[in-house]
Amino acid sequence: PDLLTDIVIRRRHMPAPTLAAMGPIDITAYWNHIRGTRRFPSAASLDRGKLARDWPNTVLMRCDSERQLLALRFSQVHGLLSSNDFSTMAIEWIRSLCMMAVAQGRPIEKSEAFPTKNGPMSFCAVALPLSSDGQVVDHLLFHVRGE
Repeated sequence: PDLLTDIVIRRRHMPAPTLAAMGPIDITAYWNHIRGTRRFPSAASLDRGKLARDWPNTVLMRCDSERQLLALRFSQVHGLLSSNDFSTMAIEWIRSLCMMAVAQGRPIEKSEAFPTKNGPMSFCAVALPLSSDGQVVDHLLFHVRGE
């Protein structure tokens, strides 16, 4: 067999890559991967090293019984979440996305432009619900990036 055929044959017999071997992937794909067959993944199932490495500007929040959100832990915060560029409008937009994900029990992804001290900036945000019991949202993973 030629070299190309040999590579194709070897690739067919290789096991599927583990999540650690996948490298950077979309954060929603990661959420789906750790969720498996459950409605929601749990906060305990998060790989905090992977979050810090692959998705800076990510916040883990706890959602209490009154659906109030409390930021618990940040991944490598730099740039967006550590700046004072967020306007009141941007903060309210983030809060509303998070509350929408909690209320609807599904990932929410939106983009929006806001004024900053250096001019308008577009942000893309993802809010991903988490649950200890797989039914009731008790945590939320929130990620934002500039576009």
